[in-house]
Amino acid sequence: MEALVEKSLLACERRKIATLVVGGGVAANSYLRSRMEEEARLKNVDVFFPDFALSLDNAAMIAGLGYQLYKRGKRSNYYLGPELS
Repeated sequence: MEALVEKSLLACERRKIATLVVGGGVAANSYLRSRMEEEARLKNVDVFFPDFALSLDNAAMIAGLGYQLYKRGKRSNYYLGPELS
């Protein structure tokens, strides 16, 4: 997490960006939130996170779909593609 905080804020500094928005599943990580807010404050960068309920993780959505397909008896080999049949 420290690398993500450091690199994000370094990018803001180099590009002269004063506002950072963090999204996706990682935005639900409370440690990341606190570290990013703390470090951003020191560097005069405004940082915004979505509500926890809106911090979506694609892996969780894919797993949810996989579970539903599994319950319906769908199985695949290791050559599964993105198409649903």
